[in-house]
Amino acid sequence: MYSEREIFDAINKFPYVPMPDDMLEQCKTDPSKSAQIASKRGARWIEAEPYIIDAAVKSCANVDGDDWTIARNVVHYSKSVVGGRWQDFEDAILKASCVGLNIRLIIEYCNNVLGHRWTAIESNIKTPSKMYEYSYHVLKSRWPEREDEILKDMNAACSYCFHVVEGKWKEYEDRILSAKHDPKAMQSKILQYADYFGRWQEAEQFIEDPQIILHYAMRIMGGRWKEKESILAKFPGHAFTYAQEVIKGPFPEAEKGILESPWYFDYFTFATQTSRNLASQLLAQFPVDMTVGEVLKLIDDGRNADFEKKLLNSTHNQGKAVWYAVNVLKSRWPEMEEKIKKSAKWSVAYARDVIKGRWEEAEKYIAKNDKYLSQYGIEVIKGKLPDVLHNKMIASAMRDSKNYAAVAYFDMLEGKI
Repeated sequence: MYSEREIFDAINKFPYVPMPDDMLEQCKTDPSKSAQIASKRGARWIEAEPYIIDAAVKSCANVDGDDWTIARNVVHYSKSVVGGRWQDFEDAILKASCVGLNIRLIIEYCNNVLGHRWTAIESNIKTPSKMYEYSYHVLKSRWPEREDEILKDMNAACSYCFHVVEGKWKEYEDRILSAKHDPKAMQSKILQYADYFGRWQEAEQFIEDPQIILHYAMRIMGGRWKEKESILAKFPGHAFTYAQEVIKGPFPEAEKGILESPWYFDYFTFATQTSRNLASQLLAQFPVDMTVGEVLKLIDDGRNADFEKKLLNSTHNQGKAVWYAVNVLKSRWPEMEEKIKKSAKWSVAYARDVIKGRWEEAEKYIAKNDKYLSQYGIEVIKGKLPDVLHNKMIASAMRDSKNYAAVAYFDMLEGKI
């Protein structure tokens, strides 16, 4: 048996250097190698052809058999050796009546050998996705006889509509709206359809998923979608994004829910920057039992000893302390740093937004959490971490190659982000 390397070198030198008979015998059963050798010979290799054809038939019998290598072998042999249509190949494929059908093979053969559609094979194209591919790549136009079948597969129908019909397709619209048994899929397709053709008012009544509402407002409406805001208001994360990206200001109807969610700090910071007229009840608990009006006054008036005492005596208000340092003190707050540094999350925020650089005293706490250690490297150090911390990231990556924090850190070092 010859090695792959030996055969590769021999084919490259062929026909100027003849190949040994036993090597030819070994290559005869390999469709790729035999097609290459026949092409270099400039003549058909009858003994090898059954192997090329058999591989093609088997690839068509496999439901997932869209093998480019097989397609390349057949097309190359047909064009370079047979010199056009390869009747033995066509007869074998038609005789097999393959259920799976290697659509890549059929497309490449139609386009590069026949130069037109292959009518005889079309009855063997059974699945909607392959019907779409054939119509798009070979027919290059609609295939009316098969549209009812294509509509049975939502994804194939979507591709057919966008790339073959290239316009609104009433039958596909009806197919989308008939999928009420799968509301998430139906709403996703409504959004996708509207992305291509603009607002689809008939379908909007069915959109109730907050994420779809958010994206529909941002991408299709291009502004507020007041009819759906009562739904969005129940989902604090989506409501916050809606306030930022669509309203570009406070979203009062959602504020009660946001107050009780992890988004309250981010929303409060955003809202106070975009409006000085928030309702006094907004985030009445932030920070430390203060009303919004009092907080706005604090921002305007500057340091407040009583307020600072409340934070210094608390045990879990590091985030509010960072907010105070950023928005009121606009400088470091040494008395509070002992408490802030014990929170990896808020240590990174304090180093980034207040110190604006490395904070060595907090690093042993930051190092306990890969997520914040990675963030510290990316957003604060903006480069390689000190050796001890860098080695910890290496160890995390070695334990889990998919550790997203370690991946992000090393991507940053390689200039990928």
